[in-house]
Amino acid sequence: MTGGELVAGAAVVRSAIGASAKLGGDAEEKKQLSEIAKDSKALEVAAQARADRVAIRQMALTKLLSPLANWVGYRSEYFEKQFNKDLAEKLADTPEDQLVSPSPVVAAQAMEGLSYSLDEPELKDMYLNLLARASDARTRGSSHPSFAQVIKQLSPEESSRLLEILKTGPYGIPMVRIKINTPGGTGYHILRNHVLELRNVATREPVEDPRIAIYVDNWARLGLVTVEYQQFRVGDNAYAWHESRPEFLNARASRPDEEAERVTFDKGLLIPTDFGLRFAEAVDPN
Repeated sequence: MTGGELVAGAAVVRSAIGASAKLGGDAEEKKQLSEIAKDSKALEVAAQARADRVAIRQMALTKLLSPLANWVGYRSEYFEKQFNKDLAEKLADTPEDQLVSPSPVVAAQAMEGLSYSLDEPELKDMYLNLLARASDARTRGSSHPSFAQVIKQLSPEESSRLLEILKTGPYGIPMVRIKINTPGGTGYHILRNHVLELRNVATREPVEDPRIAIYVDNWARLGLVTVEYQQFRVGDNAYAWHESRPEFLNARASRPDEEAERVTFDKGLLIPTDFGLRFAEAVDPN
């Protein structure tokens, strides 16, 4: 690369960093753009092009969404200064001729939910993704009005787990419930419902989340999943993981007399519904 090209490349990156700052970019984003400059002139140009696309969409969205924001009555600093920037970033790769004004019945509910979730990054991102799909002519029809109400009934902690499960597809994932059979096999009672194979991402060790059963019941209530203990996966190892689960080991330890009360389990499946799969597509493009 010649001296002239180096100077030009540095100018491009400075311009990209400046555009990032104008669009609300943080220090980490600026650092990443600087790293791009070291690696490839093509990537420098790509970074600048993306910043330009975001700027163009921000101007377009100001025209498309400002009347809606006024109609629903949001005058907060976020909607006045940051909202269009955030949504423009979500729509940076959408062709200009595909940008449309979202249906008010979708956008009004999503913007209302967004206004209550500004301090909850997981939920905020879901609302913005939903609005982005509703503002793209190619995906507008898949943004159901009820999706905003679904997000409103999720906690930030459960939202990421939900998306992980919905991404597994329509066939479902293995799940068990732990129970105690009473003496003589005359009956049983449930100790733990909806036990999933949860593991630490780094160590792959089993981890217990005492809230997971509540989450699953909530997802089923919202129509995102179905809970099945009459259906299950076949195969010797499909449920072998249950023996190392903390829930199962603790149940065994609390009932040392196997003859009196035997700890067993039921095989089951947690199955995403069509509604749940469409919801995942709308709120998590990844």
